[in-house]
Amino acid sequence: MSSYIDQSLGAGETVILRAQFHWLYVGYAWGALLLPQTLLLGL
Repeated sequence: MSSYIDQSLGAGETVILRAQFHWLYVGYAWGALLLPQTLLLGL
């Protein structure tokens, strides 16, 4: 399965590094999504 970047590379171009968000950022995003719902349903 190729990503959009892989498909849109020009001739002779290669991907040398793939980046990801730090796990704390992902955890914070999930918390920001779920915590308000949990608080509202718990009241």
